[in-house]
Amino acid sequence: MQKRGSPLVALFKIFVAFIGIVGVGAIGGATGYYAGYASQPTPIKQETLVTNAIRKVKPAVVTIVNYMQPNSGITGYTIYPIVSGSGVIIDSRGYIVTNYHVTNRAQTLAVILSDGRKVNGTVIREDSFSDLALVSVSGEMPAVAQFGDSSRLEPGQVVIAIGSPLDEFHGTVTMGIISGLNRKVGGIDGLIQTDAAINKGNSGGALIELNGQVIGINTLTVRTASDSGILEGLGFAVPSNKVREIVNSWIP
Repeated sequence: MQKRGSPLVALFKIFVAFIGIVGVGAIGGATGYYAGYASQPTPIKQETLVTNAIRKVKPAVVTIVNYMQPNSGITGYTIYPIVSGSGVIIDSRGYIVTNYHVTNRAQTLAVILSDGRKVNGTVIREDSFSDLALVSVSGEMPAVAQFGDSSRLEPGQVVIAIGSPLDEFHGTVTMGIISGLNRKVGGIDGLIQTDAAINKGNSGGALIELNGQVIGINTLTVRTASDSGILEGLGFAVPSNKVREIVNSWIP
């Protein structure tokens, strides 16, 4: 004879089994979700990108000291002018790109490499219209910088300037953004405008993007205007594509 309540027992067992199936599915789904989330790559912090880019390019940035040809001053005494700037090693054979105004009228060039070595430099070619010059040195190079594609640049993009302001603070790093493109200052056009600090001695140094490629050669800043007083954050660089086009034709 069938016992009373057995249908209830059977129904309870079915309900428990259903809850178990749903629970296992939920746990499995949650486990899969979190496992998938954990497998996603961790976003790289901008600080890491900046430091990695600097490590990559900074060893290829040099200091250039130009002991210029002497001239007689109004007092009759002979003056021996000295100009300092920066440069970027672009070839393992010792070719360095810098500014024309850094090497102009050089009698002797001293190049200080990032590892502290001081070597003599020889001017290969100069171009006053683009404010570019190519210098050659001998010996093993501590690093070689790679050019990026300056045609891809956009205003607002983060950039880093590396150089030797005042011929004293070698390898100084400053950061800013691209403020404008295709600017014209004086007789030089197509320049990159940036608010990254570029001071005296930074001329010829590297302007780089966060992937560690050189996208410009720093060339000048605008500090004052006749009707506006002192200006800030107006630095300019020759775009890498223009630099590469000109300098590659100079390398033997």
